[in-house]
Amino acid sequence: MREVEADGFRGRVSLLHMDRVAEPFIWKYNCGSPLKLMASGYQWMDHLPFDGHYVLNTVFNEDGQIVQWYIDIMKQHGLTDDGVPWYDDLYLDLVVLPTGEVFLLDEDELDEALRDGVITQEDYDLAWRETRRLQAEIAAGTFPNPKWAEHRHLLLGTQ
Repeated sequence: MREVEADGFRGRVSLLHMDRVAEPFIWKYNCGSPLKLMASGYQWMDHLPFDGHYVLNTVFNEDGQIVQWYIDIMKQHGLTDDGVPWYDDLYLDLVVLPTGEVFLLDEDELDEALRDGVITQEDYDLAWRETRRLQAEIAAGTFPNPKWAEHRHLLLGTQ
């Protein structure tokens, strides 16, 4: 993990490389084809911006191709005393596939968290505001920024 300021991004970027996975993890979104999201040789790269309320997870297959972008909407993030990143999840998630398909997930979980008093109305409104902002950027083709995928090379030392 390291702090990055490049290509319109300013924040922390981390990379998880899966050397060996006993059994691949496959997921199917509504009306979508099954996607392999975890297997030997896969990498997950997280972007945690200093000025946003999301975590962008990019999944790369063993050939370095993007499988999906998974966007967690969050309230805030930071580092533990041991330097491990953490964030306060606000339940809503967006998935963007290389095909252009976009999925909004877990609206019911956000509603339930508000109803049960787990989050405040302010947190609820922040989650929807950030989701709508990102949806507009996705529709405009400006998010996720394709150059951010190259940040993987910064972490691997191949750039």
